Amino acid sequence: MIGKKLVVCMALICLVLIFGEREVSAKIQLAKEDIFFGERTELYVLVSGGGRDSIIDTQSLSEDFSIYRVTDQSRNSESVSIINGQVTRTVFRGHVFVYSLQPKRAGTFTVGPISVTVDGTTIRSNRVVLSVSGTETGNNIFVKTSSPLLQYVVGEVFSISADVYIKGSAQNNNEPVFVSKPPHVSIPWLSNDYKGLETDNWQKVFSARIVKPERIGFYINNIQLQDSVFSMFESENAKFSFDKEFVTTTAPTGEKAAYVKYSIARQFEAKKTGKYTFGGINLQGTIGLPGGARKRVRVAGDSVTIEVVELPMEERPEYFDGAIGDYNIEAKLLSTKANVGDLLDLVVTVRGSGKLDNVLAPKLGMQPQINENYKVYEDNVNVESSSTSKKFQYSVRARRATKVFPPIFFSFFDSKTRKYKTISSTEIPLEIKEVQALSPNEIVKSVEAKKQKTVAGQDEGIFANYEGLDALKNQSLGMQMWQTITMLAMPVIYVFLCIVMLYHKKWGSDVAFQRKRKALARAKQRLQAAKDLKDEQLYAAKLDAIRGYVADRFNLNEQALVSGELLGMLKKELSAESYGRLQSFLELCESVRYGVVESSTDIAKITSELLNALHVELS
Repeated sequence: MIGKKLVVCMALICLVLIFGEREVSAKIQLAKEDIFFGERTELYVLVSGGGRDSIIDTQSLSEDFSIYRVTDQSRNSESVSIINGQVTRTVFRGHVFVYSLQPKRAGTFTVGPISVTVDGTTIRSNRVVLSVSGTETGNNIFVKTSSPLLQYVVGEVFSISADVYIKGSAQNNNEPVFVSKPPHVSIPWLSNDYKGLETDNWQKVFSARIVKPERIGFYINNIQLQDSVFSMFESENAKFSFDKEFVTTTAPTGEKAAYVKYSIARQFEAKKTGKYTFGGINLQGTIGLPGGARKRVRVAGDSVTIEVVELPMEERPEYFDGAIGDYNIEAKLLSTKANVGDLLDLVVTVRGSGKLDNVLAPKLGMQPQINENYKVYEDNVNVESSSTSKKFQYSVRARRATKVFPPIFFSFFDSKTRKYKTISSTEIPLEIKEVQALSPNEIVKSVEAKKQKTVAGQDEGIFANYEGLDALKNQSLGMQMWQTITMLAMPVIYVFLCIVMLYHKKWGSDVAFQRKRKALARAKQRLQAAKDLKDEQLYAAKLDAIRGYVADRFNLNEQALVSGELLGMLKKELSAESYGRLQSFLELCESVRYGVVESSTDIAKITSELLNALHVELS
């Protein structure tokens, strides 16, 4: 009897569950609650007790947002949480609708409530707050791409600098850049090659600026850190130190104020005439303001265009030989007492700022005041270079008696005044005496003595042991065939090794090329490393692998590459099928990542096929 009653009760409970009134509710969530203007975020509408036929009214959002529907999916889930011994069980059975929101302006927005109609019943959702930061236009922070001048001449070395100005002064003793939250700086010309300009080895220069995590610094272009400084196989960003100084300058708004200036520069040498544009830098991150306040900012700077022209022909000095910069010259003789005809060592030193490779040995034989009294041997000048000077050692002979070595003239194009300039060394006091003349009898006696000494020498030594004619034969050693072949082969081998070294130097130092070359391998390695992850972490890792592949292919900042920008950038690069597959993949990963749809067991296959398709079409 009791068994029958139990069966009847269970049946009644099932009928109530099946035919009873469903509890309907609506809840909205944002994927990101803090974004920059120009970015998108996803809006999730969770309709409990509803289905795909639920009507979502988003009209109330159209004034502040551009909104479009991304996807929708049924969801049935349960979760249990235990907090301080209190067990909470959450059950959701319904449908999830995903929308993409793009704010029309910066500001703080209250999103919702929105109306949802289920089976003729209209309900209203909760509210959420979205903060949208605009590009900073005030005087708290600004960035610049700068150069000392806007026009240079062929052969001149110049610098391009990325400058960050944050309001502050030495007196307030506040550091506006935080150790735990380094700002991200995007420098488009950091690793670019410019046809017509010769650049320094920027990896070598910038690697010296990498600092430890506990030091103040900036992230640059998503350059990542591993055993090899510029390897692209780890997600940890390298932090770089910038030069720091306190300055008073005028902001773009026109206000003159005290700033902390951070800067980092790269050097270029002008090889060809033309105009070269260096893109404006961007900064995104959190900074400190006077008074201790913190502010999350995005700021962009303008590009700068440099013009390279030929050296002027007007007023070019006769002693000019290509030197550009700012120099001085000095000369000294290693010996200041000699006779006419004696060999003297002359050392000429050129010091200053500029590319010393372009400083050639002064052509002393073309200077009349020197050529008149001295014979200069310019075919064998010894050159010694340092970082700030270049020394030239000449051999000279005095033609006649004199008491002074005249000044040496040196001409260059002055990088400060933008004009040609001729300078000279000071004259060198010395004493050159005439050689005493010999009488004819003294010359004859000297020759006869030398002849007798030579003949006597033939009667001694090894010649004393030879009496036959073989002593007159040619006793020189001949070169064997293998020695000849070896000597001819050595230059060929040397040229081949030089070509190989130049090839590796060029492509091994091109970070953009290395990122592009390693993009597929790095993405596959990241996918392999994520195989043991579960749920949200798995999908986040898959999404990061695809985003990282695209960033490496195009040498972009991975962290700044959001889904909307990625789709917009690849729309023209991919076929309609691959573009649709990429869009669906991004939507799926974002939805699972934020817990609004269930995971797919085929995500490994989906990601692998998508990666291969992208690699084929982007290669």
